[in-house]
Amino acid sequence: MNALGQFGQVRVFEPALDASSRRYMFPTYAYWQATEVTLSLLGAKKGELDINDPEVFRSYYRKLYDLTDPKSQNTDLDKAITALHFPEIAKLYRLIDQDAIQVVVPWSSRMDEFEQLREQSMHGIDGRWIARAQALAVSIYRPKPGYQAWGCLPAAKLRRGGLSDEWFVLEDQNRHDPDRRLYDDTLGLRLPDNQQVMIA
Repeated sequence: MNALGQFGQVRVFEPALDASSRRYMFPTYAYWQATEVTLSLLGAKKGELDINDPEVFRSYYRKLYDLTDPKSQNTDLDKAITALHFPEIAKLYRLIDQDAIQVVVPWSSRMDEFEQLREQSMHGIDGRWIARAQALAVSIYRPKPGYQAWGCLPAAKLRRGGLSDEWFVLEDQNRHDPDRRLYDDTLGLRLPDNQQVMIA
């Protein structure tokens, strides 16, 4: 009740987004998943949920955490598994919410090695390349689609075809200029908008 002794109104609305954009309006995958469960309960009850009914909460948590019904947890993942689409499975099956990528950077004392890795990344990488690249890689949170940093983070090409969604090589036209380069051995990775995004 409000100060006037009357019940207020709560209005819930959803932005009009297509299915591919809808997931990204939530801060984390877990938040999105919980919202999807709530919407499914609202749909089943035709928009009427009694929040004082313990069965509502039992249904919610049963549906959210029901490990015996994995199809209900992630329908996109289930479709990829059924289709044996392994790159899509790898993309969708993430145990950790914080999505990180590996960026190979030009360490000043190992510039020759960086140049070799950079050159090979344009033709196709394999397990040996990844093993070598780990010594020159930093992890950062995956930038959002359209973020300015993608302009200097080309994806490494996979030897079997396509592009990696995990391995990127810093493309810095100023890598030989200590004052303007995007990676500094002391300060770390400085992406174009000057935000430091390394994972400590």
